[in-house]
Amino acid sequence: MTQRTGFAVLLPVIIVLTGCASPPGADAKPRIVLPGTARTIDFPGSLTTVLLEGHATQGDVAVVEFLVAPRSFGAPPHVHHSEDEYFYVLEGEIRFLNEDNTVVAPAGTFAAMTRGHLHAFWNASDRPARLLMAVAPGEFATFFDEFVAELRASKSLNSATIGQTMARFAKKYNIVMYPDRVPEEAKSFLPR
Repeated sequence: MTQRTGFAVLLPVIIVLTGCASPPGADAKPRIVLPGTARTIDFPGSLTTVLLEGHATQGDVAVVEFLVAPRSFGAPPHVHHSEDEYFYVLEGEIRFLNEDNTVVAPAGTFAAMTRGHLHAFWNASDRPARLLMAVAPGEFATFFDEFVAELRASKSLNSATIGQTMARFAKKYNIVMYPDRVPEEAKSFLPR
């Protein structure tokens, strides 16, 4: 049996879980994204690279890579009511909150964070971590652009501004935030 690693393992999972095959006649075109050519977003705590836009797959899925800075949050505890998120840890180590359980996830870990379930992720290590995320439906990927544009417009990156902006966008995208569910071990990684 041949062992596969990295994206080769994730791609079949994305296709099976999201049904991203285009219907006959759809205008979704194949995409090959070379290193350094994707659009990046300087999201607080994570450099976010949009590898595949939701509209490029008829909205079925978007694929995003996160570079999560050492000792920082990728996403605080929240529940999506309209999307499913699928993560694959490419490098480093991430901690996932899955309901009330914290799971240490080294490279090679896959996590399906489905709608209706509390989850969060952060990097507790002293090294950057890289994650690949597929989100379905893919329209949710616009959240990152809109959120960062709003923060830039406010010209303030303090924790109060970030929290207020996050609350506004969470409501818009049918997400419920749970700041009271941040695990004790992760509280020091929240923006100050």
